[in-house]
Amino acid sequence: MVKNQQQLNVFLVKPTVKILDVNKESAEIFGEVKDQLKKSGTPLPINDIWIAAHTI
Repeated sequence: MVKNQQQLNVFLVKPTVKILDVNKESAEIFGEVKDQLKKSGTPLPINDIWIAAHTI
């Protein structure tokens, strides 16, 4: 676990990495995207849906 934490810390200090907060808007978009993907039969992993929600 210590090794994983170290790798995470190295990743998080990169200048290209930004931690985004989940807010009401991004959570609503997440739900819409997840629902649309499920209905179309093309579900994605949860992390990918969060990324999509934040970019939208």
